[in-house]
Amino acid sequence: MIRRATKDDADALEAMDRVCFPHDHPYGLFHWDKGVCWIAIQGSSGEFYSDPMPIGYIAAHPIRRGVWFYSRVGVMPGARGVGLQRKLTATLERHGRREGWREIVTYTVGRNGFSTANILAAGYRTYEPRKSYVGFEVVHMRKRLQ
Repeated sequence: MIRRATKDDADALEAMDRVCFPHDHPYGLFHWDKGVCWIAIQGSSGEFYSDPMPIGYIAAHPIRRGVWFYSRVGVMPGARGVGLQRKLTATLERHGRREGWREIVTYTVGRNGFSTANILAAGYRTYEPRKSYVGFEVVHMRKRLQ
């Protein structure tokens, strides 16, 4: 089951983020006041395991009118390889279309081939922004929703 995350999920989201990105330093990923976040719970409908527990998440926040930054998606190691990242991304896009977003932008680091492949397979296209908002050695991608 994928559901909208709330502030009550903050500890679980941060714990998953530490597992999924052990070498990163989070920068306020979950913007409760202006952003959106979804959490995937396994076991809720028998889709992954038997005991309900958080297994993935996706977060996004606005960067300018109609353009949202898909800032993070994480899938716990035991839940990888079953298409959860794509399901989370599709959930974000459905929400964005309902809310009238024009575009979603994101990036991956060059060495994260699995995530890059998943995002490209979801219809995102690479581009070069005028100024990189995250540095070098990343693949910038975007998808127009309208």
